[in-house]
Amino acid sequence: MCRATAVVTNCVAYIEGSLNEKLQRLQTVKAFQEAEYEEIDAACDISSFKKFRKIRQKWNRIKNMEGTGNKWDEKNLVFSNFSSLYDLRNEVLHYKCDYLEAGEVPKESIKSIMHQVCDEQPYGDKPYRKQLNESWCSYLLMQKSLCEWSITTTKELKKIL
Repeated sequence: MCRATAVVTNCVAYIEGSLNEKLQRLQTVKAFQEAEYEEIDAACDISSFKKFRKIRQKWNRIKNMEGTGNKWDEKNLVFSNFSSLYDLRNEVLHYKCDYLEAGEVPKESIKSIMHQVCDEQPYGDKPYRKQLNESWCSYLLMQKSLCEWSITTTKELKKIL
């Protein structure tokens, strides 16, 4: 479970860091092309933008600055899988002890991951929660294929970045 938590967290951090770095690089190039010499430092500063922005907003800003396509599209499996991974990371790091019935998860996007990596009910043969003290979170983090799925999802998104 610790390995899966680390992989999920680091995959999301890797993409967030990559987006912030690319956004900074593009903003710096733009500042040197357009700003007056005295204003370059201020024009290079993206700290106000990268704080509190969602991944899709950063992605779309980068693609807009590059003048390329590939806007964030939840209908595209690469983007929807990463959104699900991002939601899982947030649920793991900010876990809420809400009571959920067997087969329930806090977000539909997490159910999407479970459909892809779990081998038991309600996504396979038997219920994943046999007792009240079992949770969807620990069950999902114990799936052997979660780490591989997380890494593959991250590589696919990085490839089109």
